[in-house]
Amino acid sequence: MNRKQKLAAVLAVLLTYHAVPLCTHAAEPTLTGDTNVDGVVNVSDAVALNQYILEETLLTDAGICNADADHDGLITALDTNRMLSWIVGILTDEEFFGDTLLNQFDTSGFAYQWPEKFAQDDSVTITDTSYISHDVNIQITTHASDNMCYYVADIYVRDINSFRGAFAGGSYMEPRSGQCDSIKNMAAENNAILALNADYCEIRYNGVVYRNGVMYRDVERGDVAVLRKNGEMDVLTKSGFSALTETDRSEIWQTAHFGPGLVLDSVPLSGFSSNIAVANPRSGWGYYEPGHYCFVQCDGRQDGYSIGMTLDEFAALFGELGVKEAYNLDGGQSSEMVFNGETVNKPYNGGRYSSDILYICEIPE
Repeated sequence: MNRKQKLAAVLAVLLTYHAVPLCTHAAEPTLTGDTNVDGVVNVSDAVALNQYILEETLLTDAGICNADADHDGLITALDTNRMLSWIVGILTDEEFFGDTLLNQFDTSGFAYQWPEKFAQDDSVTITDTSYISHDVNIQITTHASDNMCYYVADIYVRDINSFRGAFAGGSYMEPRSGQCDSIKNMAAENNAILALNADYCEIRYNGVVYRNGVMYRDVERGDVAVLRKNGEMDVLTKSGFSALTETDRSEIWQTAHFGPGLVLDSVPLSGFSSNIAVANPRSGWGYYEPGHYCFVQCDGRQDGYSIGMTLDEFAALFGELGVKEAYNLDGGQSSEMVFNGETVNKPYNGGRYSSDILYICEIPE
C-alpha cells in the first residue's frame, strides 16, 4: 500500500463514526464529489468534506448533495475515502461516477480522457495561478530552492485549436528582418491565456516552422518537435523528420526547431555537450497525451535567486514530471512565461524581444 492509499484508509478509519444525513433540500447533485461546487473534483473537495463532517465548516446545498460519493444517503468519511481513491487513480471514472458520467460531464474532444478537468458550463474560474473553463485547464506551480527557481504550467485543452503559435507583428518574418516584440505584447495581441517564448525563428535561416497547421519554413536543422492535429507530439531527429510523408506533414499543427529533444519515449536524455548545455535560463515544452501538455520555464544567470539548469538537469526535470516527450525551446534572456497578461518569472536582464510564441487560448471563433 502506497502513501496515498494509506492516507485514504486512515481517514476512513478515523472519521466513519461521523455521519451526516444527505441534503433533503430542493438542490440537486451537479457533480459527484464536487463539494465546493467549483466544477472540478480534487483534494480540496475532500478537505472541505472532512471539515463539514467534523462541523468545522458549512457547504452549500449543492455541495452537500454532491458529497454523497457512494450514494448511500449519508455523508461520512467513506465518501471522502471514495473521493480520494478516485483522485489518486485507485477508482476509474466509471467506478466513481457510474452511469451518471455522461450526464455530469461534457466528454467531447480530448476531454473524454479526463472530463472532470473542465468546467461543465460556460463559467471561467481564474486565480493568480490557475484558469479553468469549458475548454482549457491551466495550473501553474512555482518550485524554488537554494539558487534555483522554475515554473511548471500543467495544461489541458479540449481541442487542439487552443494550442497555438504566433509571430511578432502578426505574420511570418523573413530571417534577420528584425521583426520582434515582447512575449507579453504577443500574448496580448493573440488573446493568450498562457504564453511561452518559442524558437526565436527570425534569428536563423534554417529550421522547420509550422504554426497552426501552416508551413512557413522547411529547412532541416536538427531535432524537431512535432505537434499533430490529433494532439499527439513527437520529438524527431533530423533524419526522422526527413522520412515523413506528405500525408504525415499535412497533419502537422505546430513545430519547434530550437532543440534539442530532452525526453524521447518517456526516457530523459543526458550527456548533452553543445555550447548551450551549461546552466542557463530555460524554456521547454512537454507532452503527456493528446490534449495534456506542460510548459516549463526556469530562471537563470541570477546568483542568489536562480542560476539556471544545464540541459541534462532540464531533461531530468521533465523526466520527473512524467512526460512522454519533451523539447528545449529558446532560452537565455528570451526565456519568459506570461499568464493572464502578467510575466510569471523573472527574465534575465529584464528579458528581450523575440519573434514567436507558443500559447494557450480559448478556441478562436
